[in-house]
Formats: sequence, C-alpha cells, structure tokens
Amino acid sequence: MKLNTIDNFKSQMLAFCFDADFLFQNFLTELASGRDQLDDIIRMVDELVKSRHSKQPEIQARLKNVSTRYKLNKNTNISV
Repeated sequence: MKLNTIDNFKSQMLAFCFDADFLFQNFLTELASGRDQLDDIIRMVDELVKSRHSKQPEIQARLKNVSTRYKLNKNTNISV
C-alpha cells in the first residue's frame, strides 16, 4: 500500500513539474510578444510628441511607467 502512495506522489510531482515548465514557457512567449506591443506604444508616443500633443507630459510619464513594468517582468529570474 505504501508503494502505491509513493508512486502516486511521484506521478503527481512529475505532472506538476510539467505544468510548471509549460506555464513558464507560456510566460516567456507572452513576454516576447509584449516587447512587440511595447515597441508599438513607443512609436505612437514618438508620433504624439513630434506633433506636440497637449498631453505630452502625461503620455511620456505613462510610457515610462509601462517601460519600467516591462523591464521588471523581463528581469524577473524564475527557474523551473
């Protein structure tokens, strides 16, 4: 009976590790696609700044906030 419990635990741990690896790979994929979105945002901000938009300071502050959040996520060290 104890052997079945150990085997069951091993199976659950292997499944958990597989799920964690899968989730981590999805996170990396999302992070990479987020870079493309951030590049689009930067281009839009540049256009608004060049056109002397009336809310230019607020737009630039928001870009700084978004960029910082992206860098924090990118620099998070997660190992699986």
